Amino acid sequence: MRAAAEVAEHPPLIAVYTSARSDGLQAQSLAVSLDGGYTWEKYAGNPVLDRGSADFRDPKVFRYAGADDAYWVMVAVEAAERRVLFYRSDDLLSWTYLSDYGLAGAVGGVWECPDLSPLPYVSGAGSAAGVRWVLLVSLYQGGVAGGPATQYVVGEFDGIRFVPDVAHPCVDADAAELDGLDWVDLGPDCYAGVTFAGLPTGQRTLIAWMSNWDYAKRVPTSPWRGAMTMARRLALRCVEGRARLVSTPVLGREDGVLEGVPAGGSVDDVLPEAARIDLEVDGAATAEVRLGDAERCVVVTVGGAERFVRVDRRRAVFEGVSDAQGVQRAALPAAAVQRVTIVVDNGSIEVFAGEGLVAVTALTSLPPAPGLQVTATGAVRLGVADLGVAGLGGSGLGGSGS
Repeated sequence: MRAAAEVAEHPPLIAVYTSARSDGLQAQSLAVSLDGGYTWEKYAGNPVLDRGSADFRDPKVFRYAGADDAYWVMVAVEAAERRVLFYRSDDLLSWTYLSDYGLAGAVGGVWECPDLSPLPYVSGAGSAAGVRWVLLVSLYQGGVAGGPATQYVVGEFDGIRFVPDVAHPCVDADAAELDGLDWVDLGPDCYAGVTFAGLPTGQRTLIAWMSNWDYAKRVPTSPWRGAMTMARRLALRCVEGRARLVSTPVLGREDGVLEGVPAGGSVDDVLPEAARIDLEVDGAATAEVRLGDAERCVVVTVGGAERFVRVDRRRAVFEGVSDAQGVQRAALPAAAVQRVTIVVDNGSIEVFAGEGLVAVTALTSLPPAPGLQVTATGAVRLGVADLGVAGLGGSGLGGSGS
């Protein structure tokens, strides 16, 4: 038996995972760690939940506390059927079916990596604060930017079933209808994101896989293989009378100095290897941010008057990227000033706009520390911060205006 002091230092950790068996079936299993996660032992009674299915996978387990009861809830998928399944357990070993959700929304590919979490929400002016539940479902194909993507649905979860606020019809591959759905990220390289439980209310955080199954095996990165997105803080905001998910990057201190870009002129600079770019574009102005050089570049355009952000990586892509995956354009809500944050790292770009309503993530073939050129028409302010190991502090521009 473990000593009390040892248990206090390393309380048991439980991992719930999908077993892919030799007979082609998938089921949910447990593993236990008694040393803080360094080593794991599989539960002798695995699997703990078996439907006899070849596509039953991706469990997300959280503690649900209702008015009269508290228990564990598992959210998983029947991927090929495009269904999210809900189960409950009191001991993580015996599971009882509760309900399911689907077919609805984007169904052009199999469903994967579900996530269900509560978020605070104020429905409108003068309304009392409450809680809505956000269901994330990753789509293997048929996403809004081509290939994989992650859709979200806001609704109510009573510990048994999830009921969406808006009932979406099934959408296969119609581009206009896909645009009408709600997406965690409008870019081609944000997939399978899940959130962390146990954080304080209002600090729900998501991290996703930054790649695309259409070309993930061909991305020429070295010495790493694949990357994760920036951690993103999630919240709900009332937009046009309904709850919408907003996300902001977790970047530490935000003390960058914004400086004006000469109207009709440009600013030239060289970025650090990991950089944050902040833009403020007045309503009638336009800003074009060009990252890279004459041969390889990514262009981010922010149109204040037309209220859009556009990310074009066609001149900084690699084999296997289609034209649809090379350019993303998103509408922005009306605002006197459009604020945009661009995170540039070695081989990637993440754009956040519209007060968190718009996120666009894309891999690129840009070299480390690319060149930066910003051209403005109208009132535009710019700040650049180094996100490298030296710290997350902000700084003003390193170059000069012309």
